[in-house]
Amino acid sequence: YTADGKLIWQTELPEVVHVLWETMELRNGNIAVVGFNSDDNSKQIGLAFISPDGELLSQQSYFNVTSNYPLREINPVACLELSSGNIALATSTSNVANAYIAIRLVVFDSALNEVFDRIYAHDTIVQNRPPGQMSIVEDERGNIILHGLDYRFETQLSIVDTTNIYAFALKLSSGNYDPIYYQSFGNAQAFSPSNCVLSNSWSLIWASCGPSAADSAYNSWFNQRNQELYLIGSEITLWQTDGNTSNTKQYRFSGFPKRGFINKLIKTSDGGYLLLGTCNINPNQEFSSEYKIMMIKLSANISLEWMQFPNTNSQSVANDITETTSGYIVSATHLSLRQQNRPILFKTDKNGNIN
Repeated sequence: YTADGKLIWQTELPEVVHVLWETMELRNGNIAVVGFNSDDNSKQIGLAFISPDGELLSQQSYFNVTSNYPLREINPVACLELSSGNIALATSTSNVANAYIAIRLVVFDSALNEVFDRIYAHDTIVQNRPPGQMSIVEDERGNIILHGLDYRFETQLSIVDTTNIYAFALKLSSGNYDPIYYQSFGNAQAFSPSNCVLSNSWSLIWASCGPSAADSAYNSWFNQRNQELYLIGSEITLWQTDGNTSNTKQYRFSGFPKRGFINKLIKTSDGGYLLLGTCNINPNQEFSSEYKIMMIKLSANISLEWMQFPNTNSQSVANDITETTSGYIVSATHLSLRQQNRPILFKTDKNGNIN
């Protein structure tokens, strides 16, 4: 789209990204799209490059993944263009026979040639606490940090208990990507982690919402039908860590209606942070909802500047956000009758007001 919202071009993605998960603009101007080649996320990860005018340049399918136990419907992909110009692709994958989840990291060049491929499982992740979905960042030295969910099992063959999902951070060294440290955030406030970013001091910043108490008999069924929402509480925790547990700091924020979750965190041009999420979640409502988009702006010293709930004239679930010179562009999805049936795109000013 142009800056004023006029369509420039549209293109149909190839089958290797039949289910789109992430898209990003590369430094050469091309667009990378990554996703799964099946509706249930159970086969292969696909990657494709598109030119700035929408022409498909290349595509490739990669390793097999599975959405069978214990992943259920959670099979996200993290993708990042590294400072070297290579592309890092990571996802969670399960070995159903041994009932554990591992992280697989593949690094490839601009021609889609693999230059690195490794699975991180029991050598880096504590057994019976396997990793799930994640985001990926690179620090100033070229080290990679994978961050995401940490599943807790009573035994390897137990059923996943969604109330025992916390967060982990795995740091890999530049070049050979050997593990430098693994940090686990094992308390309820680390539930439902967002993506992560790096602060000016190169510490890891991410947000989460602790679980809330069950309200009704519908909660278990609601969770199974809405895996992205869980049962999350009315308080946001912002985490800052440098890999040393004793140095990890937590900041708490509240004031949004009913339950909420943060699914996107970005660093803003003024050195602060913008949290995007969904609130006003009511699991008692089976056929409609009161979902609201929420935007929370924090300063560089992690103090609350403002909190907004943009009115999109519909019940909406937040998806993604990017900063512009004049404000922010937010993507969301209208949600009704548990069906996500209309995409929403809007622009705001620097204070979160729709313009």
